[in-house]
Amino acid sequence: RWARRARTQCVVCTEICLEPASLSCCSQHVCQRCAQQWARVQADEADDVSCPSCSQVLSDKELGGLLSAASLAALQDKRLQRSAVVRRGLVNAEDLDLSNDQLAQLGAKRCPACGSGIMK
Repeated sequence: RWARRARTQCVVCTEICLEPASLSCCSQHVCQRCAQQWARVQADEADDVSCPSCSQVLSDKELGGLLSAASLAALQDKRLQRSAVVRRGLVNAEDLDLSNDQLAQLGAKRCPACGSGIMK
């Protein structure tokens, strides 16, 4: 009887999924712990968190069940900062918080065409 029970495999750890996460974007199965770890790493490294299976960006509603409130707030803050830079236009040394000496060490300089962008 138990052998007939459907066993689902996690797409992240490839183990049997004992506690599946509720991701509405696709029909693949992910363990709750794997989904939480995946979301934490993606939130730290990027501005958006995508599904580990189908790569669709997860909504804040879904992330609320995977991330702590502080991590979700930090992710939303990163998104706001990114959108502010995009609205403002070109990135300059002040946006990167770099001095002209640090730019020289990196082999970067101000764009000769516009004077505000940075190029290598």
